[in-house]
Amino acid sequence: MSIQTELVKVFDAFASEAGNFEESENYTLLPFYCTEIQADIQITLSKEGRFLGSEVLTGEGRATVLPTTIQSATRSGSAIWAYPLHEKVSYLAPGFSRQTATHGENDRYDAYLAENGAWANEPEAPVIVKAVNKYIEKGTIIADLKSTLTDEKQLRQLDNPNGAQSFVRFMIDEPDMPLPWRDKALFDAWQRHYVPRLHSQSTQAKVLDYISGEMVIETKSVESGIFPSESKAKLIVANDDQGYTYRGRFSNNEFYHIGIETAQKMNHALRWLIRRQSFHVGKRYFLLWESSDADPAAGSIVQTIAKGPIEQRVDNDSAKEHNPTVIDAKQGLSADMGLYHANDLYRQLEGLRAKLPNNRPINILVLDAINPGRAAIVYYDFLQSEDLQTNIQKWQKWATRTVYFNGEPQQSLPSFWWILSSAYQRGPKPTEKESRIIDAALTKMISALLHGRSMPIEVINQLRRKVGNLASYARKGSENKSALELTKRAWYNAVKNLNALTNYNNKGGCGMTLNTESTNTDYLFGRLLAILDNIEERGYFARHQEPIGHPTTAMRSISNFVIKPTTTWHRMFPHVIQAYLYNLDGNAQDKYWNEINSILANIGESTMSLDKSLGPVMWVGFADEKEESNRLKAIAVAAKARKGSKNTEETNHE
Repeated sequence: MSIQTELVKVFDAFASEAGNFEESENYTLLPFYCTEIQADIQITLSKEGRFLGSEVLTGEGRATVLPTTIQSATRSGSAIWAYPLHEKVSYLAPGFSRQTATHGENDRYDAYLAENGAWANEPEAPVIVKAVNKYIEKGTIIADLKSTLTDEKQLRQLDNPNGAQSFVRFMIDEPDMPLPWRDKALFDAWQRHYVPRLHSQSTQAKVLDYISGEMVIETKSVESGIFPSESKAKLIVANDDQGYTYRGRFSNNEFYHIGIETAQKMNHALRWLIRRQSFHVGKRYFLLWESSDADPAAGSIVQTIAKGPIEQRVDNDSAKEHNPTVIDAKQGLSADMGLYHANDLYRQLEGLRAKLPNNRPINILVLDAINPGRAAIVYYDFLQSEDLQTNIQKWQKWATRTVYFNGEPQQSLPSFWWILSSAYQRGPKPTEKESRIIDAALTKMISALLHGRSMPIEVINQLRRKVGNLASYARKGSENKSALELTKRAWYNAVKNLNALTNYNNKGGCGMTLNTESTNTDYLFGRLLAILDNIEERGYFARHQEPIGHPTTAMRSISNFVIKPTTTWHRMFPHVIQAYLYNLDGNAQDKYWNEINSILANIGESTMSLDKSLGPVMWVGFADEKEESNRLKAIAVAAKARKGSKNTEETNHE
């Protein structure tokens, strides 16, 4: 039970902070015998229990921490166990519950008055508990809500006892009265009332807690709702004699023993860590924390690698298009957003790596929200911070490529999310099926990163298949030049993502820039393809004085070139040379002829005759040649600008 032990350590380390809220946060480490729900309606009362008004809650303001019993914290289905203080309408209104064969229409109402009334009748009970109990005893909550609410959805629910039930929270209209869902004194008061009652009413013998090693009152019920949403997911579920049945060498009750407070420590620490420092992609949550003191630095750096720089991060539940090539007009960026993000990611990692703690154990946990009632641990491991630092540095070093942006060299490092979306996502947003594939692949990539292993070959193969077809990245209206440009940028980003994985798996063996000394056949063929692409783009511009408005011959022939490079080369080469090369000046023609002849000589006729399919290093050669072209183009533009400026000065002088 190592993960449970680590979570208990976190709670013990921060126990003094349980129930305290940071001013800017709407969550806390839950105290014992408290839980958190999402309230729908807020009712304001006087200290005497007089109704003053109500309002519908929305957004993050719905989060409500409230006292709970062991039974109400884990209730489900038709079970009747009331929360004290805040509750659903069906528990607060007489005659509002649906009558069944086993439950009367007032059973929930009576259960609430019994639970909350027992607390309210204590002399030291908080003012709000007494006020709420007086108000609920009047039985007027339905009429009061109907007279003050204007929200049609909530009003419809008040007319339908059989439908969904709104959750109601209460507050007192006094300026010096703290909000009860953020009041540590109220949580402490509940514990003083409930814990002695719990122990006095317990009839079971104490058992050995498998985590703490102490003899304690056991619980077989674990709280739900570990995720920061309305999900009721829990990690430990009841034995149902079917799908979740434990079929081991022990009987059901011998499978594990865990104390009531140990279970809460584990659950509350996990909820707090998820809210505080986890990140998620789709339904998969990733959580890293330093043992015992919960330092979030490790989680921050892995989140940045997985999802990108914070200020440009695109969550996969966002309405924004999930593609790093999207141009954001508000940022005034008219060039490659993927490159902009990748360069920013590289720079952020430089600072984040320095914040990692030294010589400390790091917990790594990945959870999958299978459905609203279940959560699965799909990955758990333990890692020393030095190993994490080393392995992250390897990714940053080996997966980084030098690219040129506005003529300046930049260090390009893609996030895992950009890599996977370019590999598996076909539209502006991922489908449900694509999201599940991306979630699973992301878990594998993070695991590979943390342990310094090669990236999953299935991701590389998927990228190879997809970049082999420019149409895979086509946007609507690809016949339009601007849409075609976006398609090419999306495709080229995918090529760079593939190269990052290829170079990482080769332990940096492909280098970061163009290698004119390389004799790798795949690399050389990639350079040849890029040179033909450059010739056609430049030749078209020289003739028409505008950028080419259709895919080049090289782009249209990619898939064939990867499978049969020699055959495809002999088909493309004469056409591109005849149609485009001779539009260029003599120096440019000589340059391209020299490069092509040099590369062909390095490949050799015997290798050319084999016509073997190409591996992923081909794309490294292609991108390196394209980036070298960008570099030379930037130098030429800068030289032309300097010459123009000099001529202007001479003219002005004359």
